[in-house]
Amino acid sequence: MRSRILGSTVAVLALVVGAALASPAVPTASALSPGVHFSADNLPTWQTNGVVYGLAHSRGKVVAGGTFSQIRPPNGGSGAAQTRNGLAVFSAETGLPDSCQYSISLAGGTPTVRTVVASPDGSTVYVGGNFSNIGGVTVLRVAALDVQTCTVRPFRASSVSSFVNGLTVFGNTLYIAGEFQSVAGQQRLRFAALNATTGALLPWVANADRIGRAVAVSPDGSRVAIGGDFFAVNGQASHSIAVVNGSSGANVRNYPVGFIHQNSVTKGLHSSGNTFYGANEGSGGGVFDGRFAIDWTTLEQKWRDNCLGATQAVLEYQGTLYSANHAHDCSSNGAFQDGRRSFFIAQRTDNAAILGWNPLGNDGTGEGIGPRALTVATGTSTGRPYLWAGGEFTLINGTGQQGLTRFSATDTGNPPIPVVTAQATSSNSIQVRFRTVVDPDDSVLTYRVYRNGSSTPIWTGQADSVWWKRPQVTFVDTAVSVGSSYSYRVTASDGTNTSGLSLAVSAQATAATNNYPARVRADDPQFYWQYDGTTGIWVQDKSAAATKTDGLSGIAENGLGHATDGAFAGDTSGSAGFDDVDDYVWEDNYAPAPTTYTIETWFKTTTTTGGKIVGYGNGRPRTDTGATRNSGSYDRHIYMDNSGRLTFGVYTGSPVTLRTAASYNNGAWHHVVATQGTNGMRLYVDGALLGQNTTTAAQPYWGVWRVGGDNLSGWPDRPSSDFFGGQIDETAIYGSALSAQQVQNHYAPVPDAVAPSAPTGVTAAGSGTSASVSWAAATDNVGVTGYAVYRGTSPGFTANASSRIAQVTGTSYTDAGLAPGGYYYKVTASDAAGNTSAASGASNLVTVAAATDSTAPSVPTGLSTSVNQSTVTINWAASTDNVGVTGYSVYRGTTSGFPVDATNRIADATGTSFTDSGVGTGTWFYKVTARDAAENVSGASAAASATVTSSPGTPISVQVPPTDDAMVFQIAPSTNYGNDTQVSARGSGGSPTESFLRFTLPAAPAGHTLSGATLSTRTSTDPAAGSGDTFTFAVVTGTWTEAGVTWANRPTAAGATLGTFSGATATNSPYSSALSIGAVQPLLGQTVSVRLAGNGSDNVRLWSSEAATTAYRPVLTLTYTPIG
Repeated sequence: MRSRILGSTVAVLALVVGAALASPAVPTASALSPGVHFSADNLPTWQTNGVVYGLAHSRGKVVAGGTFSQIRPPNGGSGAAQTRNGLAVFSAETGLPDSCQYSISLAGGTPTVRTVVASPDGSTVYVGGNFSNIGGVTVLRVAALDVQTCTVRPFRASSVSSFVNGLTVFGNTLYIAGEFQSVAGQQRLRFAALNATTGALLPWVANADRIGRAVAVSPDGSRVAIGGDFFAVNGQASHSIAVVNGSSGANVRNYPVGFIHQNSVTKGLHSSGNTFYGANEGSGGGVFDGRFAIDWTTLEQKWRDNCLGATQAVLEYQGTLYSANHAHDCSSNGAFQDGRRSFFIAQRTDNAAILGWNPLGNDGTGEGIGPRALTVATGTSTGRPYLWAGGEFTLINGTGQQGLTRFSATDTGNPPIPVVTAQATSSNSIQVRFRTVVDPDDSVLTYRVYRNGSSTPIWTGQADSVWWKRPQVTFVDTAVSVGSSYSYRVTASDGTNTSGLSLAVSAQATAATNNYPARVRADDPQFYWQYDGTTGIWVQDKSAAATKTDGLSGIAENGLGHATDGAFAGDTSGSAGFDDVDDYVWEDNYAPAPTTYTIETWFKTTTTTGGKIVGYGNGRPRTDTGATRNSGSYDRHIYMDNSGRLTFGVYTGSPVTLRTAASYNNGAWHHVVATQGTNGMRLYVDGALLGQNTTTAAQPYWGVWRVGGDNLSGWPDRPSSDFFGGQIDETAIYGSALSAQQVQNHYAPVPDAVAPSAPTGVTAAGSGTSASVSWAAATDNVGVTGYAVYRGTSPGFTANASSRIAQVTGTSYTDAGLAPGGYYYKVTASDAAGNTSAASGASNLVTVAAATDSTAPSVPTGLSTSVNQSTVTINWAASTDNVGVTGYSVYRGTTSGFPVDATNRIADATGTSFTDSGVGTGTWFYKVTARDAAENVSGASAAASATVTSSPGTPISVQVPPTDDAMVFQIAPSTNYGNDTQVSARGSGGSPTESFLRFTLPAAPAGHTLSGATLSTRTSTDPAAGSGDTFTFAVVTGTWTEAGVTWANRPTAAGATLGTFSGATATNSPYSSALSIGAVQPLLGQTVSVRLAGNGSDNVRLWSSEAATTAYRPVLTLTYTPIG
């Protein structure tokens, strides 16, 4: 249809939610949705330059008919376009044109083929439309083809007076539908039957008053279903469809106007088993635009779906009904709301439930219908089925493809990577949360959660998702220790294809406590939204006390705000801010309205325009533009009037409400709970029961929960605004009616008598007359609010008011202005209730000595260069220093603004000149810094340039593999990994990891100087090999062996930094690191140990020198340039 008016609800879609499993033993996911036989990935297929109206298959060949003049290769395919005037034959399994092709023409006009059908044995293909000649044979509007021998069969239909739109074959009878009014000179109004061998007219009469479009025959041939635009058949009232006798055409069952809307027509019919299916299109309000199923025996309707969107064709295949349409609103079928168009639908044949299959298309040319025809053909060499589709589309899955496309059972696309969060809960667990991702042809995906970089998942489970409904999965990790941090990554798999790993997320476990979120989770809410504002429009469902795969996360619309204050003591997640105009939050689990439920939330406002706070309704935003669509059916809601009074209401034919006497728009936080169940309705505010009745009924409809605004038309004391202005927090919906005691338990504050844990890891570092003190964060049942820092002169000093030197909110403090001497530090933590922890252990000793030299030398000046062939000499004026300059560092770059850092340092000098040999051609820039004995370094000089015009000659490159390499783990301090095929590094989180590599560096060849050093590595195939962190290569001193090094005995004396390594996010991929020439140059001719270490919590895993593939092993490439 062309309009977008909502049809009536007549079908129920039940979506199976994957069970949350605590072990990896889950069913293996299929690469395709249950009941779906074809991937959404289209295959390369030749295309047309016009519309395809009909498709049929014959023993490995597909015949396409329509209105087009050319066929051409798919985009990027090979081959030249061919002239084909409305009829073309293709290979079912390759999509290429077949060697058999037919010419087609119409005397005085342009030929068109409107329908194609094959005999049950595939030996004959019948085509109908408006044409007069096929393959050089005169045939009028109907023809029979043998595409195996590429001939026109001796079938001749005599004088069909106008277009043929539909065909079907049963036995030796060909039934035709169209716009004709006579056949062979005899009256046949829009439907006729012909001898399928000769084309002779048969004495079968089913005259209709308007256009005929489709025909289907019962399995025994006794009944024929006809479809089209008509309102009467054989003079009897029957609109759009009728069932007639298979021999005579006499009416067997009429379907008067009302069974199908008067503005709807049947475009396609398909018979399978004891059922025939119909495809309908309409225009205007209330029309029927979807599909139906009718029992051949009873001729009663089995089911109907009222999706809106011009269904053109239906095809049953192995228990699934595939349809060509442009469905844009399937709310009536429990599926997606109005907006974006779905051009291909798969649904169950027993109850019309829509399945997870969504190839993308477009309206295309002509009428803008999209697809119009379907057939399933079997490949001759593979024996595999292929679903072919024809129509007027010009795009499939976002890529140009006109008129024809096809799909196979092979799925090649990876599911998207999940977006993950992790958060410690007050139940001594960590919730790992992610919304399910959408795979266009698999609604059941397997998710795997990996912890601390392990390659073995800690949890594996399945969850359902379709593009209009994405449940939240929450894995609850209970195997955690208080104070320990854990990192997590997640993949999604369809059983054949697996996504990449998600970005790593981390959380630190906290002790169990009976705080407000714990009390909510204990009463088993269906969802619990805390509005922490950390994940954009995704409002996380934090209801899970145990792992669940059907969580109901919220979706924030129209710029929902976030406030920092929350509803309960210790709430650090904040709250949602609603603007009284249009923002709201909804969940996408479109489902029948509940009969037993509890609504619970907190709010704070000073509004005088009221608004809906929480309610159920059938309004969902458009799926194309996101425009707000308020509900047409709505109740089970709590709203505020202009005076601040609250109303809880349901609709039973008229509103039934409970209303408070007091107002609650005083700018304070308030707790409101509304319940309905077998005992009626209850309304509580701030823990007190303020109203009740015995009403157990409410309006039946499908909908979703909405927070912050929706329609309130027709309700008593309706406020000025349907949308709430103020803050809302801690929204929870339950599938039960909470008792008064449960409500009171949630509202009543629980005194906090639990002190935070004692801070740990207190360290202090002296610098001049200051000490920088830091420590690990303490934990608390509600929340740590601050720390006190104490100072003493012995490790056993008492932390009390006299030794306290500071109170801070963070985990560090700088103690400045210290007199010379030795100092120790301790720290305590406190919470909002005034509870104070025990003191930490004492820090290490910090010694403050007499003042030392902290003045850097002056910046070098007068920098100049001279060039002799490929040698550049740099000179500068001496710097000055309060104590004395001990040396200079020279840096080289390619621009005047190049950074002065270790990667650009080329030499250290004690004098005021340096000769840079073997410099390549081009313009180079030099800078110099000065240093003193206290390692104070001056700023960089201004840049001086030098242009080298003569080449130093051909450089020499030497590849140096490591002679030894090994990794070590803090978590396994005595274990050696020298024989492992991987090396690894991580800075923190889980377990720090380092790796060591030994290289024997050759001296520079005679007459050459070092001009480049690159360390090449490759990430391994381990799923957790990639990392977004930065890693450092540095020289270390000390002895170690590949077969003996462990974390406990590893060398720790670090020397010069050689280079850094970052961005290695892909697995089994090469990466390289440019090393500092100035740092490597002094090491030439020596055996050097290099340490690989990280600065973050995400590990990287690289192939070691034990890797089976030589090309994957680490190698250091040194480049030497001739001195000229």
